[in-house]
Formats: sequence, structure tokens, C-alpha cells
Amino acid sequence: MKNLKKDSKGGVFFIILACFFWGTSGTVFTFFSPEDAQPAVIGILRLVVTAIILLAVVALQQKSTPCRTWSIPMLLVTGFLIASMQFCFFTAVDIAGVALGTTFFIGTYPIFAGIFAFLIRKERPVKRWWASTVLAVIGGALMTLGSVAVDGDPVGILWALATAASFALYATLIKGLLADHSTISVMAATSSVGAVFFSPLLFFYDLGWVVRDIEVVLPLSVYLGVFTSICPLFLFAKGLKLVQVSTAATLNLLEPFTATLLSVIILRERLALQSWIGMALLISGVLWLALPAGPFRKYDRRVGS
Repeated sequence: MKNLKKDSKGGVFFIILACFFWGTSGTVFTFFSPEDAQPAVIGILRLVVTAIILLAVVALQQKSTPCRTWSIPMLLVTGFLIASMQFCFFTAVDIAGVALGTTFFIGTYPIFAGIFAFLIRKERPVKRWWASTVLAVIGGALMTLGSVAVDGDPVGILWALATAASFALYATLIKGLLADHSTISVMAATSSVGAVFFSPLLFFYDLGWVVRDIEVVLPLSVYLGVFTSICPLFLFAKGLKLVQVSTAATLNLLEPFTATLLSVIILRERLALQSWIGMALLISGVLWLALPAGPFRKYDRRVGS
């Protein structure tokens, strides 16, 4: 575990590509969803679509792949975490506002991931991780707060922290599952359990707008399920096999960068100077972690043994 050079460049590429797919969700939802759409309902539909498609793929694969025994407690916990992650995030954004909710999520997720990876998997973050994470978190916060008005109830920050903790613990635990099962099987199993946990919440929402605008909601849910859930989850899991959990968490900070860039290009939003400075800091932090050790070898020798 010396640095990313040993972990594999392929893992970094998979996670960065996953961030691109994840980053399209906000823009697509804003651009195509009905005016009275409820984000939590869209989140549930996305998870259900994800589970159905992945289960179908796994069912086809089982004809040629032997079935392995699953740890039921681990499956229940990871399934609950993926459902909790979605519910907590939508609640955080609804209560605290987009800026505060997103900023506290992206800012604390790498910290939680580093803690959980050390406590559960005994992984020590690479030396460059500390400085690059601080740089990327500051950049992500500046970029997000500079592109969206800060409003809402600070209580939502607690929900954002719960989102970060859920995702960090999920990433830490599925790395153990990935050692015994294929990537697609792990994604299918955890998403299906998550959908079972999450779906009953539909009874607490008014679904009239879903029926009324089904010609929009259905393709939107399919897109979000395939391109902002299945593809990135698969890529993230593939990358997670090759890099440390803490490293994957810091690379994940590229997601808001993608979302912000798409909002400028597609939604024609204007960014403040603060956002552009934050974007530069975020990219610098991620590059510091992702590039080969050569340019940073002197720093690495100074910091550690």
C-alpha cells in the first residue's frame, strides 16, 4: 500500500469515470423532471430500476456462473446503507438546501471513509491522501457554495453527515464482499435489498404527478437507474478492488465538479469567481492523488518514511 502506483492506475480511471456518470444526475433531473416532482420519489424509482435490471443480468449470468454463499447480515447492512444514503441525501437537500447539503456531504465523506477503512479494514491512507483530500474538500466546498445560493435549515446538515457516513461505510463493507463475489452480483444484491428497504416510503408520498407525467417519469427513471446508478456503481466497485477506500473517497469529489461543469454548459448557469477558484483547487487535489508518484516524490519522502 505504498501509493497509487501500486494500487493501479486502472482503479483510478474507473472511479473518475464513475464520478462523471454520477455527476450527470442533478442536471438531468433539473432539466427533464416535472415541475412538482419529488426528489425522494425519483430516488426510490431509480433504486428500483437499478435493482430490477441488475437482477435480470445476474439471472442470465447464473447459467454459467456457480452460485456462492452470501453473508446475510452483511447483505442486509449494505442494502440498508445504500437505501439510507439516498434517503438521507434527499432529506438533507430538502431541509438544508442544495448548497449546504451537498457541501457537507462531499466535505465529510472522505473523512468518514478514511476512518472506517482504518477501523474496519486496517487500511492506512497513502501519504499524499491527507494533503490532497484537504485541498479537494476546500475546493469542492468553494465550488458548490459559489454556484448555489445558501439557504435552508442547518438541521439538514445532520442528514448530510448521515449521508456521508452511510456511503463511506457502504464503500468500506462492499470491498469485503467484492473479494468473494463478482462486481455485478454485489451491486445487484445490495441494490435489491436497498430497494426493499426504501420502497415502502412510496406510501407516504402523493404519486399523482408520477401517473400524470408517466411518459416523462419512466424514461427519466430508466436513465437515472442505468446511467447514474448501475454504470457508476459498477465502475466504482471495479475501482474499489484496486485502490484503497480512502483514495476512492477523495477521487469521488470529482462528482460535484462534473455536476457544476454540466450546469454551466447545459443549464447555462453562471458561476462566481469563487466557484472557479474552488474548481481549480478540487482538480489540483485530485490530480495530486491520481498522478504517478514522480512529480511528488520529494514531498512523499518529506512526509513519511
